[in-house]
Amino acid sequence: IETVAGLGFEERTELLAYFMASRPFVNALHDGSGALGLRASRAVEDETMRHYLSLVRDPDRLDRLRGLDVPALVIAGEHDLMTPPEYGAEVAQALPQAEFQLLRGERAAHLFHYELGEETNGHIVRFLRALKGPGPN
Repeated sequence: IETVAGLGFEERTELLAYFMASRPFVNALHDGSGALGLRASRAVEDETMRHYLSLVRDPDRLDRLRGLDVPALVIAGEHDLMTPPEYGAEVAQALPQAEFQLLRGERAAHLFHYELGEETNGHIVRFLRALKGPGPN
């Protein structure tokens, strides 16, 4: 973990393919016991991942976000080593109507949405209710 934390942006980008392993790789590791918990963790197709990686490497990505004038909620975990919270704050600053929410605590790492599901969902529900405006829930 310390090794990943010490890497720069480009180096982390190169590692994404390993962290987001292809289905055949994950399925080969899965022994049927559920011990790895990885079988269903890959939610995107390989083509989507290639597109994502090309966007990550786009040096103008933040400038492009400035043109998106839509409400957005950016949530980050304070101990996320793969996607540090500074990245989320930078994205939120680029989006004109974005709100940034930093989750804190030892479980606020890369998989905070699993580890802190109720807290994460609470922020999402609050954000969506604010968009909806007053009225029945």
